Amino acid sequence: MVLEARDRIGGRVHTLRPPGWPLPVEAGAEFVHGRPKALLPHLRHARQVRGRHYLSGLMRGDDLWGSVMEKLTRLPAGRERPVWDALETASWWRRASTEERQLAADYLEGFNAAPIHRASVKAIAQQMRAAERIDGDRIARLPRGYDAVPRRLARGLRIELGAWVREIRWTRSSVQALTEDGSWEGARAIVTLPLGVLQARAVRFVPPLPRRKEAAIDALAMGAVVKVALLFERPWWPRDLAFLHAHGEPVPTFWRPLPSRAPAIVGWAASRNAEALRGKDAAAAAVKSLSRAVGRRVRPCGR
Repeated sequence: MVLEARDRIGGRVHTLRPPGWPLPVEAGAEFVHGRPKALLPHLRHARQVRGRHYLSGLMRGDDLWGSVMEKLTRLPAGRERPVWDALETASWWRRASTEERQLAADYLEGFNAAPIHRASVKAIAQQMRAAERIDGDRIARLPRGYDAVPRRLARGLRIELGAWVREIRWTRSSVQALTEDGSWEGARAIVTLPLGVLQARAVRFVPPLPRRKEAAIDALAMGAVVKVALLFERPWWPRDLAFLHAHGEPVPTFWRPLPSRAPAIVGWAASRNAEALRGKDAAAAAVKSLSRAVGRRVRPCGR
């Protein structure tokens, strides 16, 4: 039994199909990183993303990207501290070029949606080692939409949508979940509530969770992200462009939804860049960022 508060399944997998768009738009998860064993049986339609990295001015940046990714595998993570502190003690960081430092800092903060003055160097080093074990440099997309994965996983399950759990009563041998419409009982419950819901204590646990679990919940943080999908009348970018790194712009990262050849580009702002966009027109910021990055005014459909 799955109790889902939303009116859809998938959680952070959220595929949209806007009228007039030639391809699905991923509001949440978008890429398959590497070859994760748990996902492989559900990725028959995944297609590898192939293309080049570009920098502002539409300068090719593959060599710079490769150099930075290689250096980041040598992050000094022997003791816990913010990743910025670890960088400043790394010998390669002191010898790195300005461009390498900028791209490394942009990547660490943008990919992890975490300020590098706060993000855990041990966590990031762990994640990078885990990615290496599953060929994490290989990225793929599901052209028909990432929601194919939760739909496949949902086959044969009983799912209650709009089931907003208010209270969980538990013992070592049973659990009861209470919603506005009734209660559900079982031997076990797997709780996958968003971190913000847990931190707000929006669901009551009876008895309360052990203090060590509450302390862990309170110590975690979820970074902010803004994604902007832009559709154009026709492609105007290099045919081999996959990613564009626009250092210093409000929206500093862009990619094409490859392998689709649709004239679309997705902008990504995370962590402090995302926070700075609160209350602002994110689409306008993305268009301005993209225009400055490529050195010409770009005008997506509808703008």
